[in-house]
Amino acid sequence: MPGRPAGSAPSTRPNAEEILSRLSAIQSLLSHGNAVPPTAAGSAAGAAARYDQTYSIAGTHRGVDLKTASASTSASDILWRREYPASTLSATRCETLLQWPVFEDVVSAKVSNTKSFLLDCSADRDEMVDLAASGDRLPSTSEQENASEDLTEKHQVHGANFVNLCYVFLSTIHRRNPILDGDRLMESAHHVMAHGLRWDARTCLVLLASALAHCGSSCSLDGRVELTAEGIEDELTPEAYYTEAKKRIGFLQSSITDIQCLLLASMYEKATLNIIKAWDYIKDACSRLQTYLSSRRRVAHEQQADHLEPRIFWSCMKAESDLVAELPLQPSWIENFEYPYPFPSPPQSLAKATGLRSPSSGSVDSSGSNPRQVEEEESWFFYTADISFRRILNHHLKVLYTEAGAGWMENINLAFAQFTECERQIEVWYHHLPSVIRFSLEGHPENELSVFLKGRFQGWRELVRRPFLYYALHHGGDEPVDPQMMALATECLGICACLINHYFPQGRHGGTCFISRRTFTCALLILAAVFANRQDLQPPDDWPTVLQIAIDMLKKWETAASDIARMRVVLTKLVHEARQETGIGPTWR
Repeated sequence: MPGRPAGSAPSTRPNAEEILSRLSAIQSLLSHGNAVPPTAAGSAAGAAARYDQTYSIAGTHRGVDLKTASASTSASDILWRREYPASTLSATRCETLLQWPVFEDVVSAKVSNTKSFLLDCSADRDEMVDLAASGDRLPSTSEQENASEDLTEKHQVHGANFVNLCYVFLSTIHRRNPILDGDRLMESAHHVMAHGLRWDARTCLVLLASALAHCGSSCSLDGRVELTAEGIEDELTPEAYYTEAKKRIGFLQSSITDIQCLLLASMYEKATLNIIKAWDYIKDACSRLQTYLSSRRRVAHEQQADHLEPRIFWSCMKAESDLVAELPLQPSWIENFEYPYPFPSPPQSLAKATGLRSPSSGSVDSSGSNPRQVEEEESWFFYTADISFRRILNHHLKVLYTEAGAGWMENINLAFAQFTECERQIEVWYHHLPSVIRFSLEGHPENELSVFLKGRFQGWRELVRRPFLYYALHHGGDEPVDPQMMALATECLGICACLINHYFPQGRHGGTCFISRRTFTCALLILAAVFANRQDLQPPDDWPTVLQIAIDMLKKWETAASDIARMRVVLTKLVHEARQETGIGPTWR
């Protein structure tokens, strides 16, 4: 990153040429392809094109309903002939599981009718009895506002910290979402230090990066951060920078820098578990970006777009997709915007780098690389993998979840065809991951970026197997469930247990709200198998321990977010009921 002291680089690293090569292959996967020559079939790019030939996810999709489609209708036909709105992703929300028939006798009507824990976070006193008994109390909105005012008075922003904080931001938070030009940010930080805080987007960006730097430096993937009294004080310090930044957000318009500010503000809100506020900033950023892009089309120009523009577009698309999947709200529809660049542009420093590959290993020669380039390459691998993964997943989930529940019961064969195609595409995606961020399904990755990717990957595996778990749980016919479907349902339960264990050790970061909701989802799916009590579909043998880990995970964050507190209370009651029903007894740690 900019300003980093020189140091020795690892001996084997991917380089810019490899990034562009893999990016080209993934881009082929995400676009229409021509026939693949036989000679190309064995190559990675050939494999991507071959899958693209059998199942293209681009284009317009109209006219077919899951309930009326025949079993012989292929998944690719469905995608080609029907348009699926982004709001379809909300069918994957954890709240929808509470309406599954298997929970009808154990979940109260009030809980099963919950549309959104995030939107309805003012919990009923009866459901919050456990919090009251433990002495925990959720702060009111007025208390939170007063705390912010006291905090601002207590922690004034110091200009001398901006350069260091921006460097920390680039080394932590920015690695996972490189939407800024690092050199420009450091230049702005020096400018703010020299000339003071002004009322422009440049200053706003520096303040937001400084606030996020505190979040990034205080988080840990292994959860080993201990908050002493001094540590808690430090944890509150970012609010001082963020408060100053918010004073300037009202002056933002629709430039690239303005939109970057909104994206960073949403990242901060997610890091502090304020998802509704994050949604407001994301939707605002998406709307302003569409205004910016539409206005550019009206101006005659021959030069290409700013190299940051494609990154901003695809980051906005991904961020909105992530939140649409958790909130029953209307998106900005940026996903339907006709954008000419099919993938983000790599950093200019990487695009110009050549000649660093070792001919024998296909990795970077340590004599020609430097620490900053190594970090940028790893960051770029993660970023492009994450964007491509979200795009592939969106298209598949929109088919699988358009008629969730009833549609699965009436035409599970179509869901199976879609699942098969999705498996093929993700297999190509996985095999294109470079070694520096690749992960194994066994064990816990040591690389921070690999930890995040593995969580997303396992989450996808659960989502595309969930229809078969639903089918197996609610199948009431005389004929037994197809062994393939039952195997996928069993796999879904095993993945849920793995995900709960994968998420629990992590400290707080921008995805904490998402993994808390995912933990709740996985726990509900395991409980569904417990309450169904089917001989042919058993929960994991250690399900009581796994569910206690899930409760502990939610309890860790419930005082910071009332929606997580509500989920913890609901889950605690359900686990208590399950233990009594199975005769295990309510033993808690």
